[in-house]
Amino acid sequence: MDGLHTDVSIKIIIRMTYKEIYNLTMPQSKRADEKYLYWDRLLRVPATLLTIPLIKTKVNPTTITKYSILTLVIFACLVSCGFTMSLKILGWSFLFVWGVLDSVDGQLARCTNQCSNLGDLWDTMGGYLAMIFIYFSSGIAAFYDYCVFSIFDNYISLILGGSTAVLSVFPRLIMQKKKNYGDSDAVENVTNKQLFSLPKILIQNLNFHLRERVT
Repeated sequence: MDGLHTDVSIKIIIRMTYKEIYNLTMPQSKRADEKYLYWDRLLRVPATLLTIPLIKTKVNPTTITKYSILTLVIFACLVSCGFTMSLKILGWSFLFVWGVLDSVDGQLARCTNQCSNLGDLWDTMGGYLAMIFIYFSSGIAAFYDYCVFSIFDNYISLILGGSTAVLSVFPRLIMQKKKNYGDSDAVENVTNKQLFSLPKILIQNLNFHLRERVT
């Protein structure tokens, strides 16, 4: 009887549609906020379309997370060390790939009931790396770009990139500490996107790597 139940469950998982995945991976508490996160809405379509065939496989969500971190490393190397505009553009395209894979791993974990503390740890590490790599790599790229940023001392670009990379981690650390101390009301007041002003919504979307990171 247990074997029959397992077979039926597997068939149901394999036949999951785009809408079913959306309903399973987007709880009602987050749907109200989704309309303010334009980057999330852009990534959700390719991420869900990629999740659908992966559900039929034995691919582990943590494996997807590791590949997403690899794309971050490639992004950082190409943007920082790419001495042509083509390489830099290619590097930024890997950031988009990271965003897609970063959504796929969570969707796949929920759809196949493979959520784990280890997977969450890898996903958290990927989020921190994205925060650091985006700004630090941009600073290094600006340091070596003697055309666009020639009006500034190039070391200023490097310092700004490095300091912004470090400071970008602070919001998440502060929010996490508040959560650990049980001050959920304070966190809700700061992260409730329905209360955001237009400038704050725009900043939230520009800092797309922080999506769902501090909530």
